[in-house]
Amino acid sequence: FVGGLTANRMRTLAGRVVASAARMHGADFQGIFRLLHKDYNFSPARSFNITSRILQGGGFTKDISYFKGFLQVKEYLEEGGELEPLLTGKFALEHMPIINELRDRRVLLPVSLTPRYLKTEETNEKINQIRKG
Repeated sequence: FVGGLTANRMRTLAGRVVASAARMHGADFQGIFRLLHKDYNFSPARSFNITSRILQGGGFTKDISYFKGFLQVKEYLEEGGELEPLLTGKFALEHMPIINELRDRRVLLPVSLTPRYLKTEETNEKINQIRKG
């Protein structure tokens, strides 16, 4: 919503997911680097940086979870889900019915602080674009 997910940024994130999956299937540094550079046409420098990140500490696969979560939120919004309840806290979308029930019972209070960028017309337009697919 703040303009940080440019096409280039999304490509890098997708490259991390590809690299993480390759790592989970046993690929080593050279294999991941070649996969990114030869099969997905990342530059040598970008391939090296992504590969290095994925192999930190024996395997850096949280990018898969983050990207999956991003796609789930996108789908949730496309299906008409409301953004405001997502500001309640950190939870999986599968828990949304529980969050809504707790809000209805007033166990969870409405969000008291909303990020300023969510109140702009530009953000509303982006949300509408997401909802349209």
